[in-house]
Amino acid sequence: MLHLLNHSVAKSMMFFLSGRILDRYRTTELGRVSGLLSAMPVTGGLFAAGMIALIGLPPFGLFLSKFAVVRAGFAADRPWLMAVVLGLLVIAFVALVAHLNRMLYGAPPDDVAVGETRLWGLVPLVLCVAILVVLGLTVPRPVDALLRRIVEIAAQ
Repeated sequence: MLHLLNHSVAKSMMFFLSGRILDRYRTTELGRVSGLLSAMPVTGGLFAAGMIALIGLPPFGLFLSKFAVVRAGFAADRPWLMAVVLGLLVIAFVALVAHLNRMLYGAPPDDVAVGETRLWGLVPLVLCVAILVVLGLTVPRPVDALLRRIVEIAAQ
């Protein structure tokens, strides 16, 4: 459940950020998005944080939940399966970082305006990053209790 919570917060944030990027760059092609940190510094920074969270790196919550899944796999005496999982995670990491690097750096296209718009729209996205960091450092008791209750109900 913790993994689902972390993933849903991160993925929701990325959808909103992708909408902001689409609005500015007018394309859905990753290869045509470059210079994001220059054109939209806050959006670019949040996009980088969201991608790092989805990849599963610390200090974000998905690191803890992915680590717990892998640890459980080894505890269940499935080292071959965990080797495959870890290999796939490395492949995903390399691919996502390569795309992220191309999107963040370089010069933005000439037809892309520089500067953030609708800054108030970034507030919920900053809160998403804060939630992901908090869930990466600790799971607050009320959240833990809620997740445990969900598991109990689902197990019935």
